[in-house]
Amino acid sequence: MRGRFIFPLDGEDDVAIGSGTTESDDPQENARWAAAQQPGAYQLPAGARANIVVALDTVTPDAGTARALRVTYSVDTKRYTVDTTTVLVLSTTSCL
Repeated sequence: MRGRFIFPLDGEDDVAIGSGTTESDDPQENARWAAAQQPGAYQLPAGARANIVVALDTVTPDAGTARALRVTYSVDTKRYTVDTTTVLVLSTTSCL
């Protein structure tokens, strides 16, 4: 895993960055990446929304996989952990 990022959502947007690369030639995408927050001490205000984005690299020249992302967060003094069932597969060839 290359990194973990938080993208606060403004207005009605449901997606801050979508899928793509952290090294884009698009100035608008680069501006979004520059606004990303690190999740460690990030505090999301009540009622606010954010995307959690995971940046991955392939582990072989043509593929890579990440499974079961774990998200740990706190509300007041209570701590919660959510294990996702998301599986991400990177491939330089078709996955279909």
